[in-house]
Amino acid sequence: MLNEQKDLNFFKNMGHNINDFSEESINVAVSNNYAKKYADVICTEDINGNFVMMPVNQVQLWAKLEGEIRPAGRNRYKVWTPNALRRFILQYNPSINESTVRLEKSKLEKRKARGGGGNISGYKITPLFFVYADDCKDDGKYITFDIKDVWQLNPTIAGKMFFKTLKYEEVKSYYLELF
Repeated sequence: MLNEQKDLNFFKNMGHNINDFSEESINVAVSNNYAKKYADVICTEDINGNFVMMPVNQVQLWAKLEGEIRPAGRNRYKVWTPNALRRFILQYNPSINESTVRLEKSKLEKRKARGGGGNISGYKITPLFFVYADDCKDDGKYITFDIKDVWQLNPTIAGKMFFKTLKYEEVKSYYLELF
């Protein structure tokens, strides 16, 4: 999957997931991921709640497989691309005093807490960079924060399996016919 997207520019794609993968690369990614973890079978349940097991190398017979790169995943880290952060912040015409940044709040997208009932948890500088509201001083029109308080979201790649139509009886019949 990574080889198919080796020229991907995360900064140009931030805010948009990439799902353009060949069926073969997704199958390899799913199979290799489980093989490296020493799993011989995948266990799941069918549409009726029955327990079903299938060989890892045959999961594509039973599941819809998808691949996805999230240029701005859910895992946050201290900024690891400071030059990009600086470039994005400068687009907002901020006032900067040493490491303190002051930006017009209306130019930033609000970040809402998961399960927080719509409470603002922070401000997005871009889909990749954000600062928590608790780390900001807010005077109503501007927010002020230390550049060291900015977080960066880490890109992630995933192979996903969907068993929406899986039926135990079909899996059982398939493998009984082989023997």
